[in-house]
Amino acid sequence: CYNLSELDYIIGSKLKIDVNNLRNSENVEQFIFSLRGTEFFEFMNKCYKETKSLFELEMKLDLYYYLRLDKAIGKYLNGNDKSILKKINGIEVDLANISMIYRIKKYYKVAEQVFGIEAAEATFALLDNYAPFEVAEDEAVRFTIVVEEGPISSAEGWQNVYTDTSDEDMPRIELYQRAEEWLFRVSTSKEGEIVSAMRCSRNWREVHVSLLPGYERFAIDNAAMLVFAFATLENQTLLFHSSVIVRKGVGYLFLGHSGTGKSTHSRQWLAAFDDAVLLNDDNPAVRICEGGEVRVYGSPWSGKTPGYRNEEAPVAALVQLAQAPHNEIKRLKMTQAYPYVLASVSGLKVLPEMMDQIYESIAQLLELSPVYLLECLPNLDAAQLCAQTCSPSHCRTDKTL
Repeated sequence: CYNLSELDYIIGSKLKIDVNNLRNSENVEQFIFSLRGTEFFEFMNKCYKETKSLFELEMKLDLYYYLRLDKAIGKYLNGNDKSILKKINGIEVDLANISMIYRIKKYYKVAEQVFGIEAAEATFALLDNYAPFEVAEDEAVRFTIVVEEGPISSAEGWQNVYTDTSDEDMPRIELYQRAEEWLFRVSTSKEGEIVSAMRCSRNWREVHVSLLPGYERFAIDNAAMLVFAFATLENQTLLFHSSVIVRKGVGYLFLGHSGTGKSTHSRQWLAAFDDAVLLNDDNPAVRICEGGEVRVYGSPWSGKTPGYRNEEAPVAALVQLAQAPHNEIKRLKMTQAYPYVLASVSGLKVLPEMMDQIYESIAQLLELSPVYLLECLPNLDAAQLCAQTCSPSHCRTDKTL
């Protein structure tokens, strides 16, 4: 085991590599570029360009190390010493392979978007909510989350962009940036300690999560939800804060801030209609498909109610809920509906380019799907009124501009 000064000597003097360039690299590409002229550059550059995966790069470096070591043993040693060290090297290779086997990568598809999670095998036992969405690695991957061991990424040297403390009962999210990366630091509450951090490339393709022991599910869920919301915008996919019921083959999205009664209203539908199904109770995805169809999809993120259905349906209507001493519903004009829908969509409102994508997708959504305001009591009558008014047959005769 080497201390830092010894490593500087080995890397700088023996391998003829500029240590300061390595230290000052702000991303993987810059780090590899600093290795030009060394024996490492060609295979590392080729591997990373082809895979964009630190996991694959790590395996390539391990293979390179063990092959070079085996070659050196054969060249410089003889007899019993050579035999013993070759055996030890073989055991080291076997142990490294076992370690790689137990650190695996799985892929998931939500709203036709594929992403990967790389972690220790034991971690996946905590991620049962993702199991219905698992797919083989044979499609374009939007992003990959690598769960790393070690300390939580520090904010030292990063520029603070935004801190979200808007809701008392929601996690606190701190956003930082530097040249080629984003850094999110997350707590479980407004005043709580930071329990996880997420470093992301600017294009949201590479994600590295560090966390405190015991917060694996919380950290990975938060990272996956955030990056899914950001990385899929370019494909006209929106992650909603909503509860969704599917009935007679179509979906109804219930909107409103936390505590409005979205889950309660969904339960009223389930009680009122035998053919109603809860698709998702917190974070469904909505996609504007080719041909102008709007579809809602289940996701691995369903809040406090387990509802991890890998199913989808065309959207019949979006319904903004408001608590009231009566049950009354009306269809909203597009200008009235816009702020309700915007408040329900996940995105970084401090990033103008991201908001432009959100604005454009919401505008298309409102052209294609009706939005209603339901002032209601938490009772079956409210569910029956909503179902009758928002049914596709009724919507076709109730046009509001």
